[in-house]
Amino acid sequence: MNELYQRINELKNNLDNESCIQDLIVSMEEIKNNEKLVSQIRAYNINRSDELKRKILSNNEIIKYKHQETEVNLLILEIRKELKRITSKGGCSNCE
Repeated sequence: MNELYQRINELKNNLDNESCIQDLIVSMEEIKNNEKLVSQIRAYNINRSDELKRKILSNNEIIKYKHQETEVNLLILEIRKELKRITSKGGCSNCE
């Protein structure tokens, strides 16, 4: 079991260096720094207008963020698949 925990810790450390994670962080910062976009998002949270939603979703920074978010979600699916493979073989007793 210790080997499994060790591998999970290595994975967490390696995730910090994944380009899709780094790109997602950059995209989030770009959105946070865009005062107009943040204002639109806050306004949408108060008044769920379809027109405002379209404006927000058509923003290039949001489009970029959504793309990066998808990449991270695909990475998460790969990780889950690998963890399932490891645990379905009897856990760490079968780890190399």
